[in-house]
Amino acid sequence: MIIINNLNGKNLFGINTELTGKGIIGTDLADRRRDCGYILTKNGVESYNLTDITEDNGQIILYNPELNFQIKPLFNEKNCMGTVKRLLEFYLKLKEIGVNVDSFSSNLFYKTEDDDLLMLPPFLVNFINARESLSKNIVDLSIYNHPDLKGERSILYSMGIIIYKNVTSDYPIVYRDVEDLRDKMRRNKLSKARWKNILISDSLEELLDSLLDTECNITVEETISKIDNVLETGLYRAEGDYSQEIKINAVKEQSMLNWEKRRAFFRLNLGKITIITLAAALFFSIAGSIIYNKLKPPTTSGFTSQQVLEAYFQSFQTLNTELLDETLKKGVRNSDSSELSAMYVSSKVRMQTDMMYRVKTPDEWIDADETAKKDLTVYGIKDLEITNIDENKYSVKYERWFMDTKESDEIIPETGVFKVVREEIFTLTETKYSYVITSIETLKDEIELVW
Repeated sequence: MIIINNLNGKNLFGINTELTGKGIIGTDLADRRRDCGYILTKNGVESYNLTDITEDNGQIILYNPELNFQIKPLFNEKNCMGTVKRLLEFYLKLKEIGVNVDSFSSNLFYKTEDDDLLMLPPFLVNFINARESLSKNIVDLSIYNHPDLKGERSILYSMGIIIYKNVTSDYPIVYRDVEDLRDKMRRNKLSKARWKNILISDSLEELLDSLLDTECNITVEETISKIDNVLETGLYRAEGDYSQEIKINAVKEQSMLNWEKRRAFFRLNLGKITIITLAAALFFSIAGSIIYNKLKPPTTSGFTSQQVLEAYFQSFQTLNTELLDETLKKGVRNSDSSELSAMYVSSKVRMQTDMMYRVKTPDEWIDADETAKKDLTVYGIKDLEITNIDENKYSVKYERWFMDTKESDEIIPETGVFKVVREEIFTLTETKYSYVITSIETLKDEIELVW
């Protein structure tokens, strides 16, 4: 799609759809002349139509000979916050007159030479977008829109992406194709803005987190208020020594990227892995043993709620994935099971080549000789404090130690030992045999470099 301001020597305003007039497409595009576009001027919202249709080199052009807008890109300034605010105000005014915009497209909004905001006819733009090449559709549409959001929340998510790109000069998701992009949007696998630009202010970081977290039910009005706060307090914090924070952020980002690489590998080879696993299961086990394992009481049978909670943390010390799964209700903190399983598998693989290898707990690692620490793997829980605050409800403080192994020279300069300092509220519910953790509320979650 191309905006045109001149046709056969006459000044006008129109769109070269880059679609051919053959068949039903030509008829459908002719019908699109009834669609309204809108302009936000100082006097309010005005509508317009692209009333005429013609062809140029076989491509259909819709235009209005009575209009002569000279337009420019919507986001062409260093700081886009003011434009985003105006765009959201435009959205609210359109809503007042019964015009609903379900999603954002990079070829939907523009500025005129008078700095008015112009929206092309949205039904026409959607019609064109639906017939674009996949590669162009990703750039125009997919990178801005969450696949499961519509209407106001979809627009706000798009604004979050736009602001993110503006202040970091980067995109928050590393993706292979549109399906990978949508999958990572659904799982919220976005790099934090401060991972890309350490100087981003607290108020801007809070705004971006609100817009890009799909669990956050922020409104347009609240977003405008937050933008005003950012503009008042500043987009960036003062220059200073952020080297420690930069290193920690790099580890967080690389950890996410490494996990995504492993996940992509398993998804790509799921068929092979499944066949091998099934063959091994059929060869080494019988149906009776499988049924027995499914029906037998859990290891935590007869435990009190506090004992189950203690078992949860003990599973990290012993890399006991079965015990961990027995303490957690299905769907609660699935990342724990994935992480522990990965650590368990990697340790078993390592032991095949080094019979003396063993993952050290934090206390064991601290007690080790300084010269040996660089060759040791540390993982587990330290300084665990459990306080009963209500029936089957506990306040817990602890540190989870881990190592991040360098897989890429681009982000992490060296391997390090880190700890996540957490304060959380655990709620447990009684089951047939014992208790399971049904809720974890995180009050504090900070990562620190240990060594």
